[in-house]
Amino acid sequence: MKKFVFCFTIILLFLSACSQNEDEQAVNEEIEESPTEEVVAEEENSEEELEEEKDIPTNYLTDVEAIPISEYPTENWTKAEFPDDRDYKMVHNAFIENDTYYIGSDSKKAISYNADHSSNWALEHKYGFEIELAMDDQHLYSHTIGSSDNYNYLRAIDKQSGNVNYEIDLTGYEEFSEVFSDDGVLYMIFGKMSDEDQIFADLFSLHAYDATNGDERWSLDIDALQLGKRNGHYEITSNEKMIFYFEKDYKLVARSKEDGSEVWSQPFDERLRFVQAFIHNDSLYVLDKDYVFHKINMETGEIIDEIPYDGEAMGPEIAEPIFVDNHIIMQHNDVEIDQHLIKGLDTETKDIAWIVDLDGYFAFGVEELNGTVYALLGDLNFEAENPTRVAKINPENGEIIEVIELEDYVTPGKVNTYNRFSGHTVHNGVLSISKNNILYGFY
Repeated sequence: MKKFVFCFTIILLFLSACSQNEDEQAVNEEIEESPTEEVVAEEENSEEELEEEKDIPTNYLTDVEAIPISEYPTENWTKAEFPDDRDYKMVHNAFIENDTYYIGSDSKKAISYNADHSSNWALEHKYGFEIELAMDDQHLYSHTIGSSDNYNYLRAIDKQSGNVNYEIDLTGYEEFSEVFSDDGVLYMIFGKMSDEDQIFADLFSLHAYDATNGDERWSLDIDALQLGKRNGHYEITSNEKMIFYFEKDYKLVARSKEDGSEVWSQPFDERLRFVQAFIHNDSLYVLDKDYVFHKINMETGEIIDEIPYDGEAMGPEIAEPIFVDNHIIMQHNDVEIDQHLIKGLDTETKDIAWIVDLDGYFAFGVEELNGTVYALLGDLNFEAENPTRVAKINPENGEIIEVIELEDYVTPGKVNTYNRFSGHTVHNGVLSISKNNILYGFY
């Protein structure tokens, strides 16, 4: 009898333990299935963001049928194409002016030619083009660098004759900015190496030259920002009285055009998304790494407003923002899902006013021409080399006015911000897009 009671007790204890384990497992499963407050909050925030995104007017590229360029009104565009046996493959931004085209070619020549492909003049450069050409009313400007005897110079080429009107001796300099031509003066930043063991320049100077004859007006040593590569990209901009650029430690500096003296400086503690200042409506704008636009008083350097951009553009493929009326227009790239959008940020309300979903394309350039936004689009399928597209967008509401499909693949590739020859420019009211031996112009 005792043995029976003992066995029965053991069985009850075993059943009780199993029941307790099942209860604990059920509780644990319930806990696992029940989201934490943090998870719930994140999901609610995500849903709110999606709802907010839905409320923003969105236009889709694929909803607009593309117009073949051959059917587009001929008074609105032009095209130049050279046979493969010609040495006119472009290696920088081309300029179109009064039915004349100016290019730098891979044959190391600066060339002026007519719409019928007849050459006006060609000037050979021994070392080719490492920096984009620049142009003003009288001259085409080209650096010549890479000389084994370290004889480098800037040539001012007469646009009509192709003659070299003057040369500026740049012997001893290792790094050069692009030429910034403004109101009859050329502004450039040069870099030297303090000793032969240096990889990059560490001594910098800012120079102003008379654009008519090349005479130096003034020069001074500066603490330029080192971008960590040869021929770093220094962006200079200006208003009527001052030039603006970034120096060491991301300090924005304003200097007098008259003598180069410092007017004000404004440091930025954080790294910047673009190491340059943009001018719009008598203010400067600087975009930091957190995608906040800092609005700056041009006269004093005071930061007068901050405008956050709800988006991001990771990697080097981002096209520079443009400013039209009260909108900042810039792309947003989600690299994880390869989503590419163009967003219009209202500077007054600080809200995203509209979105254009590029749906399978990315923007390698966004330009403004005659009050209209031109988005230069490349297909995300790079290997297919599908024809480049141009989308015309209303800057006020993001409406896609029309999409034009070119006959050729003139997309420079995703990596264009770090490329000195980005393949597109606006000059005197003409947008040019070029690659290899193909050049398009839009009026």
